[in-house]
Amino acid sequence: MNYRETMEYMEEMSRLGSVPGLESTAELCRRLGDQESLFFVHIAGTNGKGSVLAYVYSILRTAGYRAGHYSSPAVYAYREKIQVNGKEILAREFALLMSLVREEADAMAAEGLPQKGYEYLVIDDCWSLKERDALGRLVADPEKFPNGMKAVADYVHSKGLKFGMYSCAGNLTCAGYPGSFEHEFVDARTFAEWGVDFLKYDYCYHSPIIPGKYLYRRMGLALENCGRDILFSACSWGADETHEWIKTTSSSMWRSTLDIFDTWDSIKDLVKQQEKLHPYNGVGCFNDMDMLVVGMYGKGNVGLKGCNDVQYKTHFSIWAFMGSPLMIGCDVRNLNDETRKILGNEEIIRINQDRTCRQPVKLHGTWTGDELLLYARQLENGDLAIGMFNLSDGKACARVNLDELGLPLSTGMTLELKELWTGEVSGVKNATIIRELEPYDCAVFRAKLVEL
Repeated sequence: MNYRETMEYMEEMSRLGSVPGLESTAELCRRLGDQESLFFVHIAGTNGKGSVLAYVYSILRTAGYRAGHYSSPAVYAYREKIQVNGKEILAREFALLMSLVREEADAMAAEGLPQKGYEYLVIDDCWSLKERDALGRLVADPEKFPNGMKAVADYVHSKGLKFGMYSCAGNLTCAGYPGSFEHEFVDARTFAEWGVDFLKYDYCYHSPIIPGKYLYRRMGLALENCGRDILFSACSWGADETHEWIKTTSSSMWRSTLDIFDTWDSIKDLVKQQEKLHPYNGVGCFNDMDMLVVGMYGKGNVGLKGCNDVQYKTHFSIWAFMGSPLMIGCDVRNLNDETRKILGNEEIIRINQDRTCRQPVKLHGTWTGDELLLYARQLENGDLAIGMFNLSDGKACARVNLDELGLPLSTGMTLELKELWTGEVSGVKNATIIRELEPYDCAVFRAKLVEL
């Protein structure tokens, strides 16, 4: 089942009034050829400006067990073959969940990710019991988190990280656990008491008669009046013209797309959706293009084909250049050197974290075509960021006339270019930047204005 077929299946599920979750998750697992029980953990990256996010999405998923997840992609971290299709699931898997979170927090600290800005660790769906308590409060599943959620938050905080959790604007979460609909204020206070710093707020099973903008405004008010600073991450997948109303909700970031998959086709598809959304990104409400799949290499339920390191480098560069939150999607306990190099490129992260978050400008270039993307962004210190991204499987030649950057020869100014992957410094000849690009490759420059 390829990426396009998967997306068509999900769209069909949505048209029929449901999403892959509960029983339908089993169907999706079967169609993806996955007949095992999977624990998934999603470690993630930056929230746009000022800090970089880290998520842990913890999800029990199997073709024979009624637990699943759709709207937030989960990523491979732990895998154990067990009996499925109605047979007993090994109970010790539940006990692994708390240790998984601790291990990921330990790994993030050991890898120095907080120093690069990757500050948040966030668990996703399936963390609670299926029913609220007598006071209407959410209850952490004692088998998965025997010491409760505050203990989890305290451990994550002890590693110099911030801790986040998941809920949903519907009656149910995407996996069928209690959502926060009409419990927004009590849930916000509960999260605050537990020491939560971040809330991802999904959009499954929401009311068909109440527009999403009202649901997200309501939770935004609840969070801003809960007595704790909790970053609000809206995950409505770009549905219901999210971009038109999301800045009215107090959300700090908002998902503009359906889920990413670890394939080059998926990355290209999400990139090409962004051009019309550039005006809606900005400081205080960042456009979340979904997580990074860098370093996954086809593992996990979004793994599918996987990508090579050149594709991962370009993927990371585009997400950073466009100001998206950078959410690491691979298991940080098992990073290889190339993945560390990509995720840890501080010069690329600096562009992503530029405090002005100015809108990228798509450049026309010369003889570009649909598969060669050229962009520029003005940065806070007067520099320019210039990105050249070859999405094709063949070589490409990128050409940018300085006129497009506001620097015709009549200004008496030109550019000094530093390529941020190689460190190479060069000038510009004949008022034209020219770069040969290998298949799937990119070049990202930080350019300083200098006199001719």
